[in-house]
Amino acid sequence: MKLKEYQDRALKEVKSFLEQLVAWRKRAAENPDLKIDFAAKAWEKAEVGRACIPKHDCLGRPLPMFCLKIPTGGGKTLMAVKTIDHVQNLYLQRQTGLVVWIVPTQQIYRQTLTRLADRDDSRMFTFGRSASCKWSARAKSSGTAGRFTLRMCGNISSAKVWRRIGLR
Repeated sequence: MKLKEYQDRALKEVKSFLEQLVAWRKRAAENPDLKIDFAAKAWEKAEVGRACIPKHDCLGRPLPMFCLKIPTGGGKTLMAVKTIDHVQNLYLQRQTGLVVWIVPTQQIYRQTLTRLADRDDSRMFTFGRSASCKWSARAKSSGTAGRFTLRMCGNISSAKVWRRIGLR
């Protein structure tokens, strides 16, 4: 599937930021006395063109984060899958982990679940390849409660993620 120009540009910026994160995280680890905010430094060096809003965990350590803003019909599912692939390959440098996919409505939940469950869909192929695992998603809708069961590879044999759906 060929990406649109804005999708390609956004993914290049994500990739640049993640590559800088790896380099600055390493520098920070090698020089702990300098207390380098590697996430803020990586953002600056990636030259994304927007201001960095530094975040930290409860211990004061840098917490790398970014947000992709994508218009309606802009391919959010595809961009999320490709971004997960970049995070796993470039930053985490591993193919295992847990991804929690949160959606605001039942309609989007069903649409996303259908797309990701379709093994003939190029998004699913990319997701399965990037995650290097077998997975399944099931939903039981009773009122506002829904349940996902994800079967992951690596150290996580299965994880149950409970979430509320249908929030207005």
